[in-house]
Amino acid sequence: MTPPVSRTWGGRGRTRVIRVRGRSRRRTSVAALCCHKPGEGSRLIHRPHGHLLLKGARKSLSWQDCRDLLVRVRLHLGGPVVVVWDSLSTHLAAGLKRYEAEHDWPTAARLPS
Repeated sequence: MTPPVSRTWGGRGRTRVIRVRGRSRRRTSVAALCCHKPGEGSRLIHRPHGHLLLKGARKSLSWQDCRDLLVRVRLHLGGPVVVVWDSLSTHLAAGLKRYEAEHDWPTAARLPS
């Protein structure tokens, strides 16, 4: 975690600031879908994903993370899922399209770019 920056009580107009050297090597990405099931209230289903910022490591969500979110949404809603993707490259990945084609429960629509 990034070290905190501490502030102390100081004289008027002289707020003391203690700087801590260091750098965070973590990044958190969140994939989320706003869901609505007829007869129930809307809900937000999310899936946080932590990344270590190492050399050569992925810095964003992959199509597998989007697939896992779809599976989680289906478990929560208990039925077919209709999702509208934007033109993010992760949403256009061949693996995600193949997964949607192999299963009959997700229906995907893609927004034009």
